[in-house]
Amino acid sequence: MEVLHSPDSQTERAQGTALLDSMLYFGNTRQTFSITAAGQKTYIMTSATNISDALRRPQDFDYSRVITDIMMRFGISKRAIRILHEKPSSSLFESKTLEPNPRLKSMADQGGVFLKAQLIPGKRFDEFQSIFLSGIDKRMKWDNLSQKAVFASRDNREKAGLKTVSLIELVRRTIVESTTVSFFGNAILEVGPTIVSDFLFFDDRIWLFLYGIPRPWASGMLQSKEKIHRAIQIYLELPKEKRLGASWLAFTLETEMKARGIATQDIAAWLFMLLWAFNTNTWRLCFWVCSYVFYDPSLLTVIRSEISPFTANYTSLSSLHADLSSCKRLNSVYHEVLRLVDSPVSLRCTTGPTTTALSEPIPTGSSVMLFHRQILTDEGAFGADAQNFNPERFLHKPNLVRNKSYSPFGGGAMLCPGQFMARGEVLIFLALAIERFELEVVKTRPFPKLETKTGAGFGILGPREGEDVVLKLAMKRVNRGNLHILSLMLCGAAGESQAAVLHGMQTNLQTKQLTMSFNPLDHSPAGIPPPGVIPNFTNPPSKGEALVVLDGVFVSLMLVAVLIRIYVRVRLVKTWGWDDYACILAACGSLVHMILYTQTVKMGFGRHIWDVPASWLLKKSNSQLLSVNGITYPFTIFCAKLSILLLYIRIFGVHQTMRIVAYTGIAVMGAFYTAMIGVAIGSLVKCNGLNALTVQFCRNYSGPVVMLNSVFNVVTDFFVLLLPFPFALKLQLTFARKIGLLAVFSGGLAACAASLARMIEFGIQYHTPDILWIQAINAEATIVEMNVGIIVACGTCIPAFYNHTKMALSQASVSLRSLFASSRSATTGTSHTGQGHSNVMEERVNSQTELKQFTPSIGSIRNAELA
Repeated sequence: MEVLHSPDSQTERAQGTALLDSMLYFGNTRQTFSITAAGQKTYIMTSATNISDALRRPQDFDYSRVITDIMMRFGISKRAIRILHEKPSSSLFESKTLEPNPRLKSMADQGGVFLKAQLIPGKRFDEFQSIFLSGIDKRMKWDNLSQKAVFASRDNREKAGLKTVSLIELVRRTIVESTTVSFFGNAILEVGPTIVSDFLFFDDRIWLFLYGIPRPWASGMLQSKEKIHRAIQIYLELPKEKRLGASWLAFTLETEMKARGIATQDIAAWLFMLLWAFNTNTWRLCFWVCSYVFYDPSLLTVIRSEISPFTANYTSLSSLHADLSSCKRLNSVYHEVLRLVDSPVSLRCTTGPTTTALSEPIPTGSSVMLFHRQILTDEGAFGADAQNFNPERFLHKPNLVRNKSYSPFGGGAMLCPGQFMARGEVLIFLALAIERFELEVVKTRPFPKLETKTGAGFGILGPREGEDVVLKLAMKRVNRGNLHILSLMLCGAAGESQAAVLHGMQTNLQTKQLTMSFNPLDHSPAGIPPPGVIPNFTNPPSKGEALVVLDGVFVSLMLVAVLIRIYVRVRLVKTWGWDDYACILAACGSLVHMILYTQTVKMGFGRHIWDVPASWLLKKSNSQLLSVNGITYPFTIFCAKLSILLLYIRIFGVHQTMRIVAYTGIAVMGAFYTAMIGVAIGSLVKCNGLNALTVQFCRNYSGPVVMLNSVFNVVTDFFVLLLPFPFALKLQLTFARKIGLLAVFSGGLAACAASLARMIEFGIQYHTPDILWIQAINAEATIVEMNVGIIVACGTCIPAFYNHTKMALSQASVSLRSLFASSRSATTGTSHTGQGHSNVMEERVNSQTELKQFTPSIGSIRNAELA
């Protein structure tokens, strides 16, 4: 994963030179110190302990003077401010149009109550959230992307479905317009069509506003401010029936303030101040989160794989937001970016002589500045790399969000209630961008740097002027019908078998590459990698090759055994039974199983799930390929066991008990494996798309049924292994032959061991998301179990084949010796004819004697099949 530093660590270290020099002068002990400038002494807090304590003590560290100053800057008159802080009379609330106020709180305090009611999760927040998230959803559709964000380039004109965009413009115009409309309703754009552009112009120069720079040097900013204020005032003068869609907060504040006699222009200024608070930090935070994710392809891949199960299937944007909040990697990135780009400075005034949490005295009426920025990058709290971006910092240490040094949204009575709204907008924007577009960063410029000169102290820092992230966007047209149900199943479901998992993949996926020359899912892993692991699609570790080799070895041995069986039964014994047919069917099933494995390895079977592109597993042909093994396995294993049991009946059929037990075993196993095959076929039909997660049948098949199958295999394997032993000891055979026969049957121990190992491994890995890797391990045991079972079924024919082969080789040896002797005698002289004739006759007699010793009768061959 590409390592990114904070947007400008050098500038960051230069930020607030006087402050940092003072900290270094005092040894950077985090003790409170003071700076005197223009005769005004200001106390500086940089200790996390002191800051968190001060935020919880508003009675000692007052912030009302700062709030009053900001209100006046936004245009709220002194008269209105006085009314806002007055305690109302009880008669005011006789009208049922006002919100209950039993404690007769001032409008300023009641406004804070209303703000929390709208922005803190609850009924009113949920309603508001659905509106502003819908606005983002609407503006993040291809044809609705802000034209202000799209570069009018030749590339855009010539290639339909491609756009080169400014990320900063796309983010802030989408966020600001969506928030503005959700707060006021669509009527605000009718009376102020330029309000979004005016707001952004004003917000870009907010430092001029907050520092109180006079008009000659801030005329443009002030003109934009006045235009926004005027637009909101005109909006408030409209009849309420023309202002439908306004938020509960805007309507309630207007009603309450009018009831107290506050003028419309003051109400407009208050609402303007809230609009600024809603927007100014959110779009900046969204820009930085998107920048970090989009700029690093490997991080983008990881985030895409984590969120794709939710972006592919969601019932509402609010539910999508809730799902995204459970994505640990995404949230780690969110908190880490917020930690790096936030630079709030809280201003307080002591109401009396007080002390800090570290027992440092501060006199009455002192100005106190709380510098959060220094504690957000404190190496003692966040590690030696605190100045750098580490996307997994909060993933490995989730408790950091509760660390007193992590306070990006303030604390105490000033804890920002808008944090939930900001989080929702950022996560939804990022998720929709990843889901709907193919993204490519045009890296012709470096990663943008933080604007620390004019932005420090006001919250989230923006990028330096002129710095941006340029994106090439391509439209993705993917049927969202269960696009990533696979990832949901692989990463969230428990204990699926390979067949059951992939039955859940959508069979109706239609991915049309209208604008790209490659599948957009080629770069998305099918599962989420562990922390610190980067997906590897090129040369990943895999058990696939070892699996193919193992299968090739055991299938070859199995085929040799089956061919020996066929030869003995057809050429030597010249009898053929039902056990032979069952053995042939088992061999065919094993061959098909091997062929399927060699094909599934090509599409990722045996890899870690995060090393497999999602596009491979979402192909219908691949889904069907992996599903077929759910049918071939029970068929093959049943035929192997059937062949062995029919062999027992043929050998030990004189015992009624053997016949009863064997036929009962055949009936039970036949019923069970037929049911398993039926369930596998049924899952192919029923468990598609969301059904794989919502239908009880599919959930049972993907876990409990597979475990039941494994347990049944182990029990029946040992049943087949142990069944012949009592009866074999009663056969009328020599002791040596009995031992040989039992040794052949004992070869089934290997199959039993493999079956038992498979069941144990499946149980241990029942909840694993790395399904393709684990199933490859289980497949190794499956290969041994199936093929050893077939070899055992052929085992009784091997001694007969051995004796026959030995006899044939001996006969061939005698014939060659006779031929050699005849040739040698022919070369001797006529004087030795008699002696040569005598030698030849003697050799023939010896050969006949040897043949008698090695030529068994047909009956002996049949007996040899049993021993």
